[in-house]
Amino acid sequence: MAQKNYDIEIDQGEKFGLYFQFTDDNNNLIDLNDYKKAEMQIRRFAGANEMLVHVSGTGPTGAGASVIGGGTVGFFQSVSTGGTSGTGGIFFNASSTGSVVYNATGGVFVSMDALTTSRIPFGRHFYDLEFLNSSDETIKVLKGRFVVNREVTK
Repeated sequence: MAQKNYDIEIDQGEKFGLYFQFTDDNNNLIDLNDYKKAEMQIRRFAGANEMLVHVSGTGPTGAGASVIGGGTVGFFQSVSTGGTSGTGGIFFNASSTGSVVYNATGGVFVSMDALTTSRIPFGRHFYDLEFLNSSDETIKVLKGRFVVNREVTK
């Protein structure tokens, strides 16, 4: 399964939500109940040490979903030693509204709150999204540019 390129554009300070359906090479929906974890990282450039945002989720129920942003400085080094908690996360087998339902096979919903996006520096950044399956294999799902337009009204 090849990683897909998908560019995202948001405005600072807006709530972010991305929904897509995870399919195999034959376009069949994949049941994500057996997937352990998902992670999305946003960085200024692909090799940057600092993260701007880290979004995660574990298991099909959305338990362990989290968002960590850069806080007032806009970036952090490590999930365990920095950043500011936000709300949202990555939810498996979700509907397009983010509700976790067991008949929404293949649905993935990624979200983060407006305060977290307001603290992402404006400009062109990069992200990727990876899943960890039940065999502990990392599946690279999406990657691309993450463009943040400057907020005018503060």
